[in-house]
Amino acid sequence: MVELVSRPELGDMHVTRSLTRGVLGERWLVVHAGTQATSVLHVLQPFQGLEAVGGGAIQTGVLGGAGSAVVEALSADGDAFLAPFTGAEVPAHRLAGAIEPTAILAAIERVRGLKHPHMLEIERAWMDEQGRVCVLTPFTGDQDGLVPLDVLLRRRSGFLTLDEAKRAMDHLLSAVCAGHEQGLSHGEVSMREVMVDRRGSLLIEHYGLAREIIGPTGLSVGTPAMNSAEDFARAKAAEVRSVLMIGYQLATGLRFEPPVIPVSRVELEADKTWDDLFETGLGTVGFTSAPHALSAVRGCVTTKVNQGKKGFTLRSLLAIG
Repeated sequence: MVELVSRPELGDMHVTRSLTRGVLGERWLVVHAGTQATSVLHVLQPFQGLEAVGGGAIQTGVLGGAGSAVVEALSADGDAFLAPFTGAEVPAHRLAGAIEPTAILAAIERVRGLKHPHMLEIERAWMDEQGRVCVLTPFTGDQDGLVPLDVLLRRRSGFLTLDEAKRAMDHLLSAVCAGHEQGLSHGEVSMREVMVDRRGSLLIEHYGLAREIIGPTGLSVGTPAMNSAEDFARAKAAEVRSVLMIGYQLATGLRFEPPVIPVSRVELEADKTWDDLFETGLGTVGFTSAPHALSAVRGCVTTKVNQGKKGFTLRSLLAIG
């Protein structure tokens, strides 16, 4: 399997097996021959920009069948998307030009300088002999492979304790704060992009990369929306809200749908601070910034009494669990 990428770039590393597919492409487990240390090789699939025709909106979802999930929306109005190159057919939209590997590598270099304990580090990036962009990151999983947050949630019967949910939101919002301070935004965070390491620490994979790829590439799609302060503010707000949506599901076992069901109706003996957190963060206004949201999360009170003891009557009525 070593022919997957050019042998000179792999050096003493050997590709051992495939891992679950990532949002931006295929993932492989590689082992360093000398140290037996493990890393993850990401082979990014080719991407192409899409633009709306006649002002239509692109809906987040699947383009062109399985494995063609939309990666990133630049604005709520559907100005442009980063979508898979192969087989992407979208009514009322047109392809706006392939994104060159050199542009993707330049975007990687821009985000690579952002270091944070809860962002997955990019160790190396290069272009292989077939013109594909390859990225190397640390392996954070266990003997079964990588452990994205959605996989952990399934292993834990669909929800975590309030202590664990609070810690998860703290990890993610700390990373989001660091990104925003450096002028970067990841956009909406999904559980698939959040890796859980062997110590229980959460790391966002490829933070901000999708937006950096589509922003500076110079595609002929008009003025990229992310270049505007207004769009960047929207992206930051959506990012913070997405973390709160993840936290809500971790704490309650329920996918968020408005109106907000108070945590205290699902988690017995939950402090009112939890209800206030999600009423504000998932309400119509939301938090003013990532630091504001992080402060509110850290203010949530947890207690060992009755933690994990869900309101099963409510969950049954909602057909959950």
